[in-house]
Amino acid sequence: MIPKDKQVNFYAIPNQKSADPAYQYGMNLIRQGDWEYGFYLHELRSLPDLRYPQGVKTDFVKSPVWIPGMNCKGKNAIVWSEAGWGDMLQFSRFIPLLKQAGLGEVKLLFPSQITHMLNRLPNHDGFFLPKQSFPKAIKIKVMSLPYFLMEHKVIPAKPVEKIYGSEGIFRNSEIIKPNREKPLIGYCYTTLNNSWNMKMKQMPKELMDNFIKQHPEFDWVSLQQSDGFITSDRWSDTADLIQTLDGVVSVDSAIAHCAGSVGVPVANLIGREDLACWRWYPKGETTYWYDSMKTVWFDTWTEGLEEAIKHFKVQKKKQIKRKKEAA
Repeated sequence: MIPKDKQVNFYAIPNQKSADPAYQYGMNLIRQGDWEYGFYLHELRSLPDLRYPQGVKTDFVKSPVWIPGMNCKGKNAIVWSEAGWGDMLQFSRFIPLLKQAGLGEVKLLFPSQITHMLNRLPNHDGFFLPKQSFPKAIKIKVMSLPYFLMEHKVIPAKPVEKIYGSEGIFRNSEIIKPNREKPLIGYCYTTLNNSWNMKMKQMPKELMDNFIKQHPEFDWVSLQQSDGFITSDRWSDTADLIQTLDGVVSVDSAIAHCAGSVGVPVANLIGREDLACWRWYPKGETTYWYDSMKTVWFDTWTEGLEEAIKHFKVQKKKQIKRKKEAA
């Protein structure tokens, strides 16, 4: 529990501008390993309000938005999508743990493009329908789940080596990866979201194309939405396609999260420290969010791509060695 002298009166903050300094401080605390107070202040990223969830057009039931300290024992809950696709993939992993916090029914309110993916998660009660009666309910933002579960002592309030669901929680057990002579690597070189650090999320296409030509020891397939491999807007379909690959090289995007969420080896091109999101700290080659992810820190795109390809060359050597040992 956060000490009283550090607690925030969330309802007394007049606007987002007033909340931002403490919110930024909280993200820095997460970078430094102070999860409990960092994720607590992370709740200031958007003040409790009644915004529509992203991509969802429906009336909300008149239920309060959860804030730290709210008594939730015996309440029902609607978990709703407040952020981007990558955020939904990253944080929805905690949905199966919510009933351990003493909640009753747990229903989900997310865009249709991701609902099939969320159906792979156990221990929830399906999806909230427009104008559905759902008494004694609170609304919990999907990015609030880490601190909600910390406050209810379901997950650790201090850094751990890996966090719940890191082993590829959305993996489809029916997908069998084909045997290939050359590894097939998927790549995502740009994203269209409007993050503050877009400089590290939009690689020039020409640079990616030239890099692929320099590495014919791998086969390559584009994971950009308009390039033909990914043809569906459903994340479950994209996840299944990614699961057939031998690896993924991606800018910090929902594609990187998707690969990690199904346990496919992925080199996530994080970039410079001053332009890196808090979620990838502490700085290193791995992250507690995804077992199969290598986090690549770099100053130039060329440097980042070279580091990523080294990773897959090592993976390729290990694969060859395993085949020889099995023969």
